[in-house]
Amino acid sequence: MPRRNTVRPSTLLPALAPCTLVMAASLATSGCRDSGVASGTTVVGDTTVVFSAEPVLGDTARLRLVQRYGTLDGPVDETFTRVGRIAVDDAGRVYASDDRLGVKTFAPDGRFAGWLARGGEGPADVGAVHALATHGDSLVAVYDASIRRIKVFLDGELSTTHDAPDGMRRYGEDALLYDRGGRLWVGVVPGYEHDPTLASEAAIFVQVGEGASRDSVALPARYRADCPLLRERDYSIGFWADTREPWVAMPKWALGPDGRTAFGCPAEFRFDVILLDGSVRRIEIPHRPAPWLDGEVAQFAADYEFDASIVGDRPAYTRILLAPDGRTWVWPSPQPERIEVPQQFREIAGADTRWSVGEVGAFEVFGDDGRWHATVRLPDELRYSGFPTEPPVVIRGDTIWGVTVDEFDVEYVSRYVVEWAGG
Repeated sequence: MPRRNTVRPSTLLPALAPCTLVMAASLATSGCRDSGVASGTTVVGDTTVVFSAEPVLGDTARLRLVQRYGTLDGPVDETFTRVGRIAVDDAGRVYASDDRLGVKTFAPDGRFAGWLARGGEGPADVGAVHALATHGDSLVAVYDASIRRIKVFLDGELSTTHDAPDGMRRYGEDALLYDRGGRLWVGVVPGYEHDPTLASEAAIFVQVGEGASRDSVALPARYRADCPLLRERDYSIGFWADTREPWVAMPKWALGPDGRTAFGCPAEFRFDVILLDGSVRRIEIPHRPAPWLDGEVAQFAADYEFDASIVGDRPAYTRILLAPDGRTWVWPSPQPERIEVPQQFREIAGADTRWSVGEVGAFEVFGDDGRWHATVRLPDELRYSGFPTEPPVVIRGDTIWGVTVDEFDVEYVSRYVVEWAGG
């Protein structure tokens, strides 16, 4: 299970290539990228460096649609206005927040099964749903940002509520999570409105509960020093923790339901997974920065009022997801999408085209041994950016749930099965 200050900064080695490490210590090694070997594993103390040379964004798996939740038209129960958050319980029921209408429940076969909570201000109602999490087949937690409360439902009925910790501003996958023991964790922005009940100002996950001290997981000092947060206070209250996040390498982290944690600085395609025994598995693949497109950085720098001179290469990835089966899914930074500006707005926009943060791409998947396993490309209708303002995906074994948009711009929640190459 997650522990306070799970990661000891002394175990996080400098970001050296395996061959460089050979000169620094006595190693057990099975390959070295500098000597021309395609893949290899190097061990230093309690850190295992796993390097895989397979190509980034190759297509080695495909997704097959098996179920759609929601309908093209019909009553409000069965259609979506705008899906915000989704979660899936162990029985396969899907929970989806729909704008400010509330949280809907769908049976595994796609049928509408009722409202977990309606939109409103009553005790069992919800307002602005920023996160959902499930445990087993009976518990569902909802973070209602409109009142900064976490509401827990048991078998569809409101069971208990909790105050959100000070600084809780995360959205999406890393905002609310149950571990396998049934403990509820919430994501916080490190250092923002520091909660004095927390052991560290660098806390990034906090256990929900009462008392003078709360168990927490901290962002290791290494990533605060080598990959600074660059946080802009005005934007820490929501959306991205920092408006420069899609364009500047900033720390990334994840907490898995099994208690594993992951930390990375996306200046390179490299990150550390901290296992339950405290050992570190460093995972690397070649980093080939995608080029900035003409006018892209300048547009976003003007939109979000940041200094474009601090922008280096495009960050290697935007999201790390620790799946329950031991795999690690990483979302490389997608290229932006070009949008045609309608004629009547071109003078205001100052251009006939603009860029939007990309929502089309593929996951790089790593096995429980840290080796690259496959690239899983999402179909164009499955929109995902990896950033916390947009709907998340749910990954369980070989199944993925996400928000899709059809040719009529109608939203659904869809379930896919991953068909691995050679499987």
